[in-house]
Formats: sequence, structure tokens, C-alpha cells
Amino acid sequence: MSLFPPPRLARSYATTPEDFVARRREAADAILRQVKTAYSNLPFKGQPLVLPGGIEVADDLWRCELEDLLENLDETELKAFSLEEWLTAKVDAEGTPSQRDDLRKLLRSLDDHYDMEDDFHYGLPTDIMSVVHQPLTEIEVYRDLPDIDIDDDDDDDDNDAEK
Repeated sequence: MSLFPPPRLARSYATTPEDFVARRREAADAILRQVKTAYSNLPFKGQPLVLPGGIEVADDLWRCELEDLLENLDETELKAFSLEEWLTAKVDAEGTPSQRDDLRKLLRSLDDHYDMEDDFHYGLPTDIMSVVHQPLTEIEVYRDLPDIDIDDDDDDDDNDAEK
């Protein structure tokens, strides 16, 4: 007979490397969904991929290239990926002149809404040197409160209720 009872088996909620990789993959999948959604909301589309004989394989070749590129990026490259830069390079290389003009107009409209003051926190001065220095003011510190008169009206009501 043993002195100790046999250990009880219980499930462990410790993280395994597979769990960590799965969570990182979920975050990467979320970024992939955001980029793909952003691309599908843009008015710029590539040419359809048509095989000889008129069979259309893909309606948007740029989307296929984007998905292929995104699937082959690792996590750090995916976080640094810029859809704007990729689309600008793609439209410049393969786009029509009207697509190039439309992209330039879109980028200009985004830049027009960007204001330099957006970089600063609201409520803080944009130039720290414009802050007027205030003179130091001495504040009295109360160590005890013997001179303060406290109303005893509330205490009298409590004493009457106890009687």
C-alpha cells in the first residue's frame, strides 16, 4: 500500500507549439482577408485569363496574382505588405491609361484629406515651443485637519436612530 494516492489525470491547458502556430496563422488569415476585401472593393481589375479556345479560367488575373503573392509571403512580409504600392506597380505595368488616370485621382483624393495636423494628438500644441511657461505656484500641504469645521448634523441623525 502506498502512502500517496495515485495522481489524478486531468486535462492541461498548456500551450503547445501547434497552438501558437495556429494562432499566428489565424492572425495572418485575418490580414489576408482584409487585403483581399480591400482589393475587391477597389474599381481596378485585371484582364481575364482566357485560354486558347475561349475558355475563361479567371475573371481577374490581378486578383489571382495577388492571392498567390499573399499566400507565399511569411508573417513579417505580410505585415509589411502594402496593397497601395502593389496596385500602383501593377496598374503602371499592366493597366490601361484610364486605369492609371483613375488610380492617380484616387491617390490624390486620399492625399487631399491627409492633413499634417493628423500626425499630432488633439489637444496638444503642434509646436511645443509655443507653450507659455507658467510660474510655479506654492500649494499648501495639509498634514492634519484640526482647523476644519465638519458639520455634525449627519452624525446626530445616526445617533437618534440608534436610541
